Amino acid sequence: MTRSCCSASIWRWTRNAARSDRLRDHELTARLADLTPREREVMDLIVAGLPNKQVATRLNITEKTVEVHRRRVLQKMGVHSAVDLVRLVVGHAPPHANPPPDCTSGA
Repeated sequence: MTRSCCSASIWRWTRNAARSDRLRDHELTARLADLTPREREVMDLIVAGLPNKQVATRLNITEKTVEVHRRRVLQKMGVHSAVDLVRLVVGHAPPHANPPPDCTSGA
């Protein structure tokens, strides 16, 4: 593959990755806007790594109430676990598609 062809592939991949970032940022903003203030508080503490019991103590609510908020947060954010939530919120969502393989060989 020629260098100019490889450059074009890299440019397309970079452009698509940037577009994907903007879309992901927009989707994240929309999902966050769906959370109630209490759900946002619970989410922030979950992302900080606190277990339900400590979240309950911090917010002066029962652990059962934390579980309800946690379940709603996961559902509204479109994830299945606290780990997925952290990846989404902190920005470590699964990476973009790998660069075009024909450009990684240095040819």
